Amino acid sequence: PLPEASIVFEPLDGRSSHGETDSTGKYELQYTEERPGALIGTHTVKVSTGKTVQSKDGSDKVVAEKVPSKYNVQTTMEQEVKSGSNTIDLQLDSDGEVVDPGSGSQTKDPSAC
Repeated sequence: PLPEASIVFEPLDGRSSHGETDSTGKYELQYTEERPGALIGTHTVKVSTGKTVQSKDGSDKVVAEKVPSKYNVQTTMEQEVKSGSNTIDLQLDSDGEVVDPGSGSQTKDPSAC
């Protein structure tokens, strides 16, 4: 499982849906603040762990990217959202370069994911 990962489903046309994985790697998408889910149709999917969070002292803390770029900044992963309830398990591997979007730096660490 990949905890605390950001999941984005981007349809070909329309608003994206967002979610975050829990400690077991499960996620639920939100279309809007009030509406769960995603638009019906084909979506490009992005998975990322890189983000900036605010520390208790108010300073910004950068959380490094662990997911290879083929799943985020260079993603080609697509999933189909159908009418009704959907369970979409995302199969990721750790092969490939990790690109930290904030710094542009790259690492090639298969154990990072």
